[in-house]
Parts: sequence; structure tokens; C-alpha cells
Amino acid sequence: MPRNGYWVECIPLPEDEANQNLSKDLYSASVSSFPELTETAPSPDLAIEKLRTRLKSIRQQYTTTGDRLPEMDNPVRPPTRLRAIQGWISVYINLGEPKGVRTALFQSLVALTSAFIPGSHLLTAI
Repeated sequence: MPRNGYWVECIPLPEDEANQNLSKDLYSASVSSFPELTETAPSPDLAIEKLRTRLKSIRQQYTTTGDRLPEMDNPVRPPTRLRAIQGWISVYINLGEPKGVRTALFQSLVALTSAFIPGSHLLTAI
């Protein structure tokens, strides 16, 4: 199976981190291939969407400069890095599809993450 994207992991922030500086951001989304790249937001779907937007921008920068993106993830095998954290969710962001393509699964993400089912796996495209 082609590797055309990255797994995004989203977790609820610990209370002490979420309340730091009276932040309203309660969820953090990250990608293991870009350790410095994290986004926080009040809901998991917003954190994932913010990170998806940054990944899209990074892909455009790498394409413009001719650099290669870090190795992409296997869409069949979800990550296990943060799986032990209660409330963990992972979403595959497909960077291989043409710009502007969104699947119905991404739209389902909003509905599913409102319930925030621990251990859920979803597939989406940029």
C-alpha cells in the first residue's frame, strides 16, 4: 500500500498543561515524523484541522524548494506512540491526493470526535 501521508495523533492535555496561562486549548495533535510540529485547540477536530493545515503548508514549502518530506507513514498501521493515553485518537492525513480533495470520512471526523472515542482510527485527505 502506498505511503502518501502521515498519522496524526490527538490526545487530551493533562489538566495542569491545559490550565497553564488560562489556555482554552484542551487537546494536542502531533505527528511523529515532525516532532516539533504540534497544535492545540479546544476540541480534537480543531487541533487535527490546524495540524492538517500546517502539514499542507509544509508540503507546499518542501515542493517549492525541491526538498523531500520525511518518510511517510503506512496508512494500514496506526501509530502506537501515544496509544496508552486515555482519550487518544489517530487520523491518517493523506498528502498524495490533489489539492482541495476531501473525503466524506473527514467530515465524519467532526461528528465522531465530538464523542471522542478512545482508540478510534479515521482516514482523511488534504
